[in-house]
Amino acid sequence: MLYSNWKPLIVLYLLIGAIPCQIRADRIYISPGGPAVPTGATQAFAVVRYSDDGGVAVEEESVIWECDPSIGTIAPDGILTAIASPAYSFFGVHATAHDGLEAWATVSVVAPAITGGLKSGSSWGTGSPEHVGAIAGVAFDANNVLYISDSKNNRVVKFDEDMQPVMSWRYVTGSPPAPAQPSGLLVDGRGHLYANFSGTLVEFTQSGDVVSTRPAGGSKMVFGPDGSIYACDTVTIRRLQNPDLPNTQFLNVTSGNSCGVDAEGFVYAVHTSQHTITKHTSSGTQLALWQGSYINTPLDVCQTGDGGIVVLGATSITKLDTSGALLGQETLQPAYRFTALYPDPTGIVWGLDLFDKTWLAGFTSPGSAWYQISFPRPLHNLYSPADVARAPDGRLFIVDTEDDTCKIFHPDGRFIQAIATPPQKSLAPGVRAVSVGPDGSFYVATADSVCKFSAGGNPVWMLPWIAHALTTNSDGDVFVARYLDNAIYQYSSDGQYLRTFGGPGYVFPAVHTVGGIKVDSDGNLYESRYQDRVVRKYAPTGALLASFNLTDPNIFLGQVNPGALALTEGRLFIDSSTGGIVQMRLDQHYETAAYLDALSADADPAGTLYTLYGARLREYSVLPVVTTPGAARQLPAGTPFVLTDVVSGAGVADIGVSGALQDPMGSSGIRCQGLSFGNRRYSVTGTISVKNGEALMTALQPESVGNVTVRPLFVPLSHLGGGASGLQGPVSVKPGSAGGPSQVGMLVKTFGRVQSVDTASRTIVLEDPDGSTAKCVYSPRITASGAWSYAIITGVCAVDQVGEELRPLILVRTQTDIQAW
Repeated sequence: MLYSNWKPLIVLYLLIGAIPCQIRADRIYISPGGPAVPTGATQAFAVVRYSDDGGVAVEEESVIWECDPSIGTIAPDGILTAIASPAYSFFGVHATAHDGLEAWATVSVVAPAITGGLKSGSSWGTGSPEHVGAIAGVAFDANNVLYISDSKNNRVVKFDEDMQPVMSWRYVTGSPPAPAQPSGLLVDGRGHLYANFSGTLVEFTQSGDVVSTRPAGGSKMVFGPDGSIYACDTVTIRRLQNPDLPNTQFLNVTSGNSCGVDAEGFVYAVHTSQHTITKHTSSGTQLALWQGSYINTPLDVCQTGDGGIVVLGATSITKLDTSGALLGQETLQPAYRFTALYPDPTGIVWGLDLFDKTWLAGFTSPGSAWYQISFPRPLHNLYSPADVARAPDGRLFIVDTEDDTCKIFHPDGRFIQAIATPPQKSLAPGVRAVSVGPDGSFYVATADSVCKFSAGGNPVWMLPWIAHALTTNSDGDVFVARYLDNAIYQYSSDGQYLRTFGGPGYVFPAVHTVGGIKVDSDGNLYESRYQDRVVRKYAPTGALLASFNLTDPNIFLGQVNPGALALTEGRLFIDSSTGGIVQMRLDQHYETAAYLDALSADADPAGTLYTLYGARLREYSVLPVVTTPGAARQLPAGTPFVLTDVVSGAGVADIGVSGALQDPMGSSGIRCQGLSFGNRRYSVTGTISVKNGEALMTALQPESVGNVTVRPLFVPLSHLGGGASGLQGPVSVKPGSAGGPSQVGMLVKTFGRVQSVDTASRTIVLEDPDGSTAKCVYSPRITASGAWSYAIITGVCAVDQVGEELRPLILVRTQTDIQAW
């Protein structure tokens, strides 16, 4: 007997390596290919598979990733191309490898006009596949082997007698194809598995082959003695005749919740709202109706091994005989909040928890011999994070609704601790929001309370406030967005009421309208109103100062329903319904942004934005770094920066591909996309990108501050390109000959013998006496001659990648930049 010697708590870790050919979506990350950024209407993305410890797993050469052609194509080299890139957009990509592996991932496309980028290595807290996400169905076969439907991870898992996972099943359907979510579950005498995958009853063999599919699944399924399947949902009970037959007929009863079948084929239907159990023949004829004080809000019913009928109520377990006579009853312990019953062949009945569906409690109905199967979640993982807040010391506090904890991380991503919230069992768990005070104490909003914890994580007080957003000010006061009247209440750190902001707005049961609240360094309160599509600003006294409308189609890419807020020095970040984050300066100047679709966000004064997306916390740099062209080339790709005083050696009209910016003293330069004019002085905000080994400036927001004449820097042909200053590495005309500062991005002049002129590719190759060569590319506006012997050429220095080597490339501006004879 498998369960007879179980201890009260059995710790089970699911090792994903034991489950063949399954790849979790959170192990797939799609990021910019190379580190290029969007240009024009398309962008390339590379698929990278991560191992459980966060390292990059090496794929076998036979694995070639593909995706839906309507989204793009993943070539054998792992690059996903042809992604449509409007100003903001996010794509779910379903990738399938040639060896049958499957994965889901999300691509976030950053608008070209946005300054800011994902910091390198700043995504942590990923939920690992080592846990059971949420049990939606349970089954036991004739040998008492356990099967569970893991709806969180879209799989059915089978365990051996040592409680190790030995097999898993998934079912992919839809267009584009998606892993379906399993619930109801059965195993017959042949070992065939029947699982409801999002409304489709799928029959599998033990080897994983699909035998049949029928649109007749239920959240709870039971076998009848003749092999028929009874599938129960919240409306009906359907009787599927012998599983080998494809036809389905309806049982003429209305369920409401669940059903059970005894050894003689009688069907018991649960009617929760009517507080009754009805007994039927297999054809649907009602034989009896059971009700009374011993049936207290019935939720489920099942038959035990000794032929008794067990009824699960909201507060009790009741055992009846097949005639409805009471055999026994036990009041449920407060820790047990069951929603379904699953009997095993040994006579133990297992109850599934109503809220925390990661454990099963077993009992001999209705006796007191309790057992427990637990599927613990690693505390350092994020599963369903709801809100993030940054402490003054840089620690990040994230509340996770799946395990009702507040998880604390070091600024570098290291896990510190997880604190249970609320500290006692709540009737309605589910954390919603978190805020951290200036002294490190923090507040957590649950479904029915607001809890204050000390900086060390000890509970201080808990009050019955139904809240959905929190924030604090520099004095330690807490602001609570109350659910019932959609007003904001200010309380002192000891819980004393101070004042009310705004409201009342929509009242219960309407959808609440306060999406997020934040307080700036001056004590002003910002409130997002989801339904009203506005952000309101209040003075510390509660007086309304301003209301920012978020519906202007000339500013926004659609009507913005604002949610969570984040605040940096001088900027407000608003989580919007359009799929991104709206960036607004506090002088009401809007800068539409789209880093990623965020559940919540917080920021620090230095301009780092922390966002929650799926089961990840991501860190973005949003305030640009003030730097020089040469230093900018050494920044990580995606970093925003500002060049406060630079001059343009060429614009896109001059060299056709990009412009060029350089220090006024001619010490360093950088090429840039989208700069229109040359010979001007600029202040420019942009983002670093890398293409063909060269650091480029993209996402330009230039501001011209006057005209200037940019004179070229003369560079001998043998020293053209320069040393390893910048992301592009050493650039030289001959391997190993790079020397001096890099001239990439600068206007230069060089001289040499004309080795060749190719008018088809518009290329001139210069050569000096020691054999060094450099390629010069000219536009269709320029005429070149193969009769030239020597030339002095002026142009912007760029990079030509030849294999693993970087060679200099001169982009010629006009006809007057070539002096040849």
